Amino acid sequence: MSDWVKETLHQRLEYLREQVELLPEIEILQNKRKALERAMQRELQQQGSGLHMEWMDAHAELALVQMGWFYAKGVQDGLKMLIFLQNSEEELEKTMTTIIKS
Repeated sequence: MSDWVKETLHQRLEYLREQVELLPEIEILQNKRKALERAMQRELQQQGSGLHMEWMDAHAELALVQMGWFYAKGVQDGLKMLIFLQNSEEELEKTMTTIIKS
């Protein structure tokens, strides 16, 4: 894979990583996780295990939403690339046919 392709893909992933942080669902889940983390720190001595499980669930939910969003963006990017490549191939075929006929 060419260096420019790798760099372009890297830049796209960095952009998507920044964008996922701006999603309202992510902000809600991060706030929930932070609140649970603070509560867990306060109450760890009294009821730590239940609160810890709730915090772990919130963390897992956050990761799941982020991964789902990345997956959807990857599928979208893949389809766009496939369409682009297919159109490029068709254009190349037309050009080659025109050149051969000339």
